Amino acid sequence: MRYGAWAVLAAMIAAAGCSTTGEHSATDPTKPKMTHEEAKAAYDELMQKCISRTAGWPTHIKYEAAGMMGISKDEMPPIFCERMFKGIASGRITEADMIKLRKGSATDVYRIIKGG
Repeated sequence: MRYGAWAVLAAMIAAAGCSTTGEHSATDPTKPKMTHEEAKAAYDELMQKCISRTAGWPTHIKYEAAGMMGISKDEMPPIFCERMFKGIASGRITEADMIKLRKGSATDVYRIIKGG
């Protein structure tokens, strides 16, 4: 991948406001604070925020991102957010990956965003 595309990918992730940290109960760190229904509602809200932010990116960035992902510009925001969220939830995208991207280093995030 050319250097400019890495910069676009890092900008995309930063602009989407993705995070890999979660909140857990103070008394039992293995027990989530939310019920399943609350977690689903929070996921839906975060997904909509991600899609909204991603849809607001400059057109040239959306075209570049869509090209990297092999999809149309109009399909890019929800698919980008879905792939990011699934990558984070599965552990394939870690906080270390996000830090590397922000520093301009290569990670496997590109492959995940691309759909691999």
